[in-house]
This record gives sequence, C-alpha cells and structure tokens, in this order.
Amino acid sequence: MDELGIVVCATVPPLAVALQHFFPWARFNGGKGLSPLERYTLGALDIMAPPTAVYLCGNIKHPRELQILYIISAVSTGIATFLAWEIDRRNWTEHRGNNDFHGNPHFD
Repeated sequence: MDELGIVVCATVPPLAVALQHFFPWARFNGGKGLSPLERYTLGALDIMAPPTAVYLCGNIKHPRELQILYIISAVSTGIATFLAWEIDRRNWTEHRGNNDFHGNPHFD
C-alpha cells in the first residue's frame, strides 16, 4: 500500500466533515438545516469515498489494504465529528454562560 492512500484516507474525511458541519445549510435550504437522512448520507460518503477512490486509482494490491483504508477513514471521520461537536458544545456554553444545553438542537 502506498503512503498517499493512507494520507488521503486520514485527511480528506475530516476536512469534509468540518466543511459539512460548519457550512450554513439553512441559508441554502429554506431556513432549515439538513434532515437526519441527509446528514447520515453525507457522513457515509465521507467514510466510503476516499478509500474507494484510492482503490479505483489502482493503488491497492490486496483486499486487506482496502479494509485498512476503510478503518483509517472511519476513525478519522469519527474523531473529526467528535471535535466538531465539542466545538459546538464549547461555543454553546460560552454563549449561554452555563451548562444548560436546552434549546440547542445538537443536545436535545
């Protein structure tokens, strides 16, 4: 397995998660955010697309390498999602001045 595949699967999914998480979807979606189905679909694409692209480019010689790339992609996506939610939590508590998360759509 080449190092480029590992780098792609470790960096592209977190960048996509950050972009999608902080993108102002409500401006372009009639004042509302994405539905849960849309969010989960984008998340699945974030995980699946980079390893699949590396595979289609012919940089995989053994199926085990593809499995490893999927694991790297899933872990990096999970870490990015956790960090995005943590940023939201900190901003929310800073804005509210307390730990009351009531009214925040991420924590209800």
